[in-house]
Formats: sequence, C-alpha cells, structure tokens
Amino acid sequence: MAIQIVLKQTLKEKGLTCKHIAEKIGVTPQTVSHLLSGRAKAVSIRMLDDICRESNCRITDILVFEDRNPKSVN
Repeated sequence: MAIQIVLKQTLKEKGLTCKHIAEKIGVTPQTVSHLLSGRAKAVSIRMLDDICRESNCRITDILVFEDRNPKSVN
C-alpha cells in the first residue's frame, strides 16, 4: 500500500496513548490499535478528523504517501 500510517510516531511524540485517543474520539482502544498497527482495512474521514483534532495535528502527521513505483523523469 502506498499510503502509510504514521500515527504511532505522532502519538509518541505528543505523549498520547492509544487508550487516551480512543476515549476522546469515542471508539474502542482496539479500533485505534488496528489503525496504529496497519491492520485497519478502512478508516473513515471522520475518525481521521477526530484524531487530528484531539491530538492537535494535521493529516500529514497521521498519513503519508510513499510512491513505490516512481516514474522516471527524463
């Protein structure tokens, strides 16, 4: 997958826990854990928005795009 979840690093830098974020956004810690581990198959825009709001970060602090097949530029 070209989109990588980097939420774990962001939460660590901010001193936040999976449990804290889960409580603040109204989901189970297991739901956040699945996102942190990359096991989540889908995530809602609303959940991403809630995480950003509660952790005071931007979407780019949670998700990054890594192009695995960069096109060569001539």
